[in-house]
Amino acid sequence: MMVEVPNQVHPFVSQKTYWVAKIIATCGQLLLLRYEGYMDDRSGDFWCNIASGEVHPIGWCARMGKKLQPPFSIIEKQSNWSEFLVKALTGSKSIPNYLPDMITSCLLIDRIQPGMFLEVLNEHDPTKAWPAMIRENRGGYLKLAYVGTSKESKEYFYLWYTHWRLHPLGWALSKKLSLKPPEALVSENSQKTISQWNGYQQEAFKSSAEKPLPVDFFKDQKDIKEHYFLIGMKMEAVNPKRQWEIGPATVSKVFNKYFFLVRMDDHKGGNLPVQFICYQDCPGIFPVNWCRRNGINIAKPPGYDVQVYRWQDYLKYCKSLSAPERFFRTVSFRNSFSV
Repeated sequence: MMVEVPNQVHPFVSQKTYWVAKIIATCGQLLLLRYEGYMDDRSGDFWCNIASGEVHPIGWCARMGKKLQPPFSIIEKQSNWSEFLVKALTGSKSIPNYLPDMITSCLLIDRIQPGMFLEVLNEHDPTKAWPAMIRENRGGYLKLAYVGTSKESKEYFYLWYTHWRLHPLGWALSKKLSLKPPEALVSENSQKTISQWNGYQQEAFKSSAEKPLPVDFFKDQKDIKEHYFLIGMKMEAVNPKRQWEIGPATVSKVFNKYFFLVRMDDHKGGNLPVQFICYQDCPGIFPVNWCRRNGINIAKPPGYDVQVYRWQDYLKYCKSLSAPERFFRTVSFRNSFSV
């Protein structure tokens, strides 16, 4: 693989010039390079950091008006360097044009760029997913827009780059999930046909091949383990609408072996259910009596009017069973949090 890099400083050469070099070996972001013309001579090999901004794809000098000139140390080895270079580059490969711009830092979050694509699990139904494009990266906090959303639209959302809903393109089909746009997006674009939606999807795959995600994008994302929850099981959960409260909740739906739906208990009626998707290691869900053991006051569910809340009484009232403690991740929590 060939690249264009600056020539090493020489006292007889005042102008900064460039020459073609071959990648001999790699070590992380470091490249061991050899200028073309050295043949099998390793004496001129040198290391260069690809994040230095000095490593460019073939053709960069021509586009930028930079001078290509062989290193002073080998300039006498060939009589016609132009002809030599044409032969050397014929059939060779170079780094992608976008690569030097992507690798400006060893930090993953700095290499996530606008214009890259992900698959996003539906926030209401984790058996469905749809591609989304990264519009902004704010230190790992990604501003995303589903494909099919116009550039002028303000229909976007934010997720942290390690969020469980984010996956590489092709992941949904590999897991035998449906690739469908969210219902809200379809409703807002009711004039669009199925063929158009399929076209957006195909365009996302094509664009992603030209500007792929960093290969280590998902290295910090935890694997989702299989759960054992069943419909009707009780637990304690942080109320997503009142995040300073932890109250009784119920498994209201099991989507598959990875995801289930939790609904905050409400015996008053008349209110829209407060519910959210969970998985086995999901933060914010706890076994029955977790609050009591950790000195936290549990919020009584609306419509259940008792002076002192006790789980054993509440389970009898609901004719329900609690989810076994072994179904939850191990949690310890000690501070002054109270509700």
